[in-house]
Amino acid sequence: MSKANKKKHLIKALTWNVLAMTTTYFVLTLFPPLIDLKPISKEGATGLVILDRIIKFVFYYLHERAWFKIN
Repeated sequence: MSKANKKKHLIKALTWNVLAMTTTYFVLTLFPPLIDLKPISKEGATGLVILDRIIKFVFYYLHERAWFKIN
């Protein structure tokens, strides 16, 4: 696998994470009150989003690399 392909996979993972972080943040801060749940503070939501994204970023990258090896 070339360096360019590895870089492309890394950039794809990073851009996906930005979109996913934004989505998760809005779900944690805006959605609970709509369904009569206690709202999460913006600070608490930010911490959860960061932890979630770090873990999922690693899994996504490994998953992407595994799929590339199969093809």
